[in-house]
Amino acid sequence: MADEDLFAGFIVWTGAILTARRARPEPHPTLDLLALQLNDFPRACRTPARAREALRTRGAPAFTIPGPGKPA
Repeated sequence: MADEDLFAGFIVWTGAILTARRARPEPHPTLDLLALQLNDFPRACRTPARAREALRTRGAPAFTIPGPGKPA
């Protein structure tokens, strides 16, 4: 699993928690600031970009959680 997918899954999960609590799930400004700070590191810049894309599509995270008795 790539770091970008792990972070994107966390951001989508955080958005779902905020929505369930009836809070405004808007991490975009934070992701934008993070991308600005990482502009000298192209690989690291993909992480907030992937998270923004995951929030836009609101799809399931790019990874699955194994069920009981299955290897992680």
